[in-house]
Amino acid sequence: MTHNHVRKMARDFLILIHVSSAFLTLGFPIIVFCEAIMLRNEVAINVLTIRRFNFFKKKSNILGRVTYLMPITGTALIAVSQLQSDLIWLYIAVACWVVSALILELILFKNWTSIAKFINDYSQEFLEVANQTTPFGSNLYAKSNLSESNLSESNLGDRVKLKRESLSQDSLNALKLKINLIIVATIVETGLLFTVLYLMVRQP
Repeated sequence: MTHNHVRKMARDFLILIHVSSAFLTLGFPIIVFCEAIMLRNEVAINVLTIRRFNFFKKKSNILGRVTYLMPITGTALIAVSQLQSDLIWLYIAVACWVVSALILELILFKNWTSIAKFINDYSQEFLEVANQTTPFGSNLYAKSNLSESNLSESNLGDRVKLKRESLSQDSLNALKLKINLIIVATIVETGLLFTVLYLMVRQP
């Protein structure tokens, strides 16, 4: 196997990893945006679904940090392919990625951690399991300890109710603000990552 063949195989492998990480990175803020919109709507009507509870109660997300594979594999790809590193599109792409990474860490993950802490700290105080809605449209709520083990049980129903009396208006406003910041952050980050992908595809 010649040196050129090894270089080509390495280049193809790095391209695969680089492009895969780019699409995973782009998919993450889109997913979070959808979940945050639904969380905001649920909080507005004083209800939280089990899915949203489980999604936001985690204080970290490995998928979101796949984004750091992009500059690593990109740098290796430039070295293997012997591309010119002074191309303007490359600087723009790197700048967009840096801004998106800062938004990810300083806004999105920071507020996500705050929401997770909020949910975990107050879950025992203001969450009640909602039984399924009756044909007459009324809901019956039964108290339950929402531990990580019993949340997965199907008999808990699909919804939990936020007990308004256990929360101050300031706490609810702070929660809504964090959710809105996550929504804005995901929109900006998605735009930046689309720009990065466009520059990757349209590069000379």
